Amino acid sequence: MGKDKYLPIARAIILAHNGKIKFYSKEGQGTTVEIYLPKAKLTHS
Repeated sequence: MGKDKYLPIARAIILAHNGKIKFYSKEGQGTTVEIYLPKAKLTHS
């Protein structure tokens, strides 16, 4: 399976957790992917 087939799955998981995903691409230099997820709220048990 190609790597590009996993991008929709990763995107769905990130968005489901109120995160963001950004792609930056330059010809001949590759692609940078930035993933932002909100900070978790910790609870004490």
